[in-house]
Amino acid sequence: MKDKPQSDETPVPSLKMPPAIVSKIENRVKWACIWSLLALGLITWALIQPKPLPVIVAMSVGQLIGTLSLLLFLGSVALDVRARYRLTKRTEPRKSNPGAE
Repeated sequence: MKDKPQSDETPVPSLKMPPAIVSKIENRVKWACIWSLLALGLITWALIQPKPLPVIVAMSVGQLIGTLSLLLFLGSVALDVRARYRLTKRTEPRKSNPGAE
């Protein structure tokens, strides 16, 4: 029978994000997926029908929509990281400074 290794760290309680933040993150990711699929459709149209108009639309409008979807996704990742950081900061036990007494 193996003994569990002793750890100096106390276990962190499960982090439960507020439903409003979770909903905002899910909404942003959903819209990022929709916009990226639209951009992919425009680029595919330019590959299937290689005429000047579809190629120009894919290279300008498709690029703009794809960049928008990337920014939405990165914004949702940043929001998630920020929310988790605030939750861990709130749940961490405060360390006292023994030398300050």
